Amino acid sequence: MNSFIKENWFKLIISVAVLIIAASAACFAIFSGQQKERADTTDSRAACSTEAKRFYDQYTKDTLNSSSYTDHWNTNLNKCFVDISTTFPSNAVKAEGTTNELFDAAEGKQYAFLQNDKTGSPWACIISKNGDIVLGQDMTPGIENCQDSEAEFNNFIKFYMEN
Repeated sequence: MNSFIKENWFKLIISVAVLIIAASAACFAIFSGQQKERADTTDSRAACSTEAKRFYDQYTKDTLNSSSYTDHWNTNLNKCFVDISTTFPSNAVKAEGTTNELFDAAEGKQYAFLQNDKTGSPWACIISKNGDIVLGQDMTPGIENCQDSEAEFNNFIKFYMEN
């Protein structure tokens, strides 16, 4: 064995050096790919924040009601969503209440809508899939509700706002 090492020491050193270089290159490739993915996600989130603000400002420009929004870049769907909450005063038709609306900020498609009076009783809701309405109805007595509560509505929009 000693004679093998003495005769092939140079080849052994070269082999170990090649293995170290290959392992380092693999680690670098993996690390730089993760860094690029993080940078892409960060860029997407920043762009989403800008797009959501633009959408919110445009959507609420003519309202006097108090409103706020939350934006979210959904990495699974590669879409920017904006959840707009509005408080409205009572009028001849409706009691004081709130609306919650979920939109694709870039396309302007409405994914969900819930309107409650101040007691939390739903007046109307729209539920959609990919921006196409799949369920919507007025919350008149005797009609089955598409969402029974704000909690159920919020549970529905989690798919869009938490991935």
